[in-house]
Amino acid sequence: MSPTAFRERGYRFFVFSREERRLHVHVTSGDGEAKFWLKPAIQLANNHGYGPRQLAEIEALSREHHHELVRAWHNTWAVAVTHIPSHGVWLLAHGLELFVPYTQHPWFKDQPVKAILNAKEPSPGHYHGPEIDIDLSQDILEHPEQYPNIARR
Repeated sequence: MSPTAFRERGYRFFVFSREERRLHVHVTSGDGEAKFWLKPAIQLANNHGYGPRQLAEIEALSREHHHELVRAWHNTWAVAVTHIPSHGVWLLAHGLELFVPYTQHPWFKDQPVKAILNAKEPSPGHYHGPEIDIDLSQDILEHPEQYPNIARR
């Protein structure tokens, strides 16, 4: 998934989900493509085809739209629900398959599919079900034995 954050002056600014965790933006036009880091500072990561004047223009646009780009970045870190069998929910996040068993997380069991499919990843490794109002971490799902305080119905 690579949603467009914005288009301006012939450039398309977009982000890739699941590429890498450091905040960055990709920029493309008919003249080339580039990648800029967004944090800790806006900085050129790589360039294919743009000259110094274009890179300066792209950097200025990145500064002008910085908040918009960071918001677009965070919106791409979505967790995908890949399967909902009778005993839990399978999630896919950053190439990892994570299982949420109903025995350990029973609040998922009786939820409508729409609510489960609406899972978000507001920050890397932190999963939130806004309609269910549930927060989980990747660490909890990968190492449940380290978190003995399991909810029971």
